[in-house]
Parts: sequence; C-alpha cells; structure tokens
Amino acid sequence: MYSSQQQGKFQKDMMGYQSDLARQRAKLAEQNAEIQAGRLAEQRRQQTAAGMAGFATNGLLIDDAPASALNIWEQDMAAETAWQQEEIRTQAMYEAWGLNANASMLTAQGSMARRGAALEMWGAGLSGLSGAAGAGAAIYGMLPSEPGKVSSDYAGAAGTHGGSAMTAYA
Repeated sequence: MYSSQQQGKFQKDMMGYQSDLARQRAKLAEQNAEIQAGRLAEQRRQQTAAGMAGFATNGLLIDDAPASALNIWEQDMAAETAWQQEEIRTQAMYEAWGLNANASMLTAQGSMARRGAALEMWGAGLSGLSGAAGAGAAIYGMLPSEPGKVSSDYAGAAGTHGGSAMTAYA
C-alpha cells in the first residue's frame, strides 16, 4: 500500500517537473521571438541603408518628398518588416499557448496519478478488511449460537442429535 502511495507521489512530482519545463519553454519561445524580431529590424535597417547608398551611387536624387520612389520603397521595407515581426510574435504566441496547455495537462495528469494511487491504497486496505471480515464471519458461523449447544446441522454430519447417519456419507 505504501509503495502505491509513493509511486503516485513520484508520478505527480515528475509531471510537475515536466509541467514546469513546458512553462519555461513557453517563456523562452516568447523571448526568442522578441530577439528574432529585433534582429529582423536591424537587418532591414542595414538593407535600407545599403539600398539608399546604392540609389545615391547611381545618381538618383534623394530628397524628402513623401511621394518620391525612395521614400515609398523605404516605407514598403518598414511595412514588410513590421508585418514579418508580427508573424514571428504570433507564431511564438501559438507555440507558447501549446506549451502552456501541455503543462496544464501534465499537472492534471500528475494529480490524477497521485489520487489514483491513494484510491488504490484504500482499495487494497478495504479488500484486506473484507477478507478478514469474511474469514471472521466463516469462523463465527461455525461457532454455536448458544454456549453448550451444538447446532443440528453440525451434529447431523457427525450422526448424533437428530441427524441421520446417511448424511455423514452423502
């Protein structure tokens, strides 16, 4: 019985450990997404700067006019970067959600394992008590109901007190 209880505790502890690991992975996924989004922004700034330098090298006039080809290209690069950053964050959010859901399931599974072991322990104890009670009832049934008096069924098998001699051989 004690081993069932210890096994249930062990399973609960292991599921708790696995749950904690899944939650840590969820946090790391979100942190990693922010790192990737930052790297993407830096790469795009470098690409934009290199593109602007390339345009200037080829003699394209760089001005502040909002409708100039360079400004529109630069705005497109910024918009695409923002969209890709959001995609990175969204994917990380889904990954973190899945890991957190798995962590919750592991926690519940550990609790059920512990509870199942406790119920198994109680069941084994009750089974033992039931067996003992059954043995006690069997012994009690063999004892005379009144001290000094032998029941007719018991005595009949021995061929005395009203039982027939044939029942002893039947």
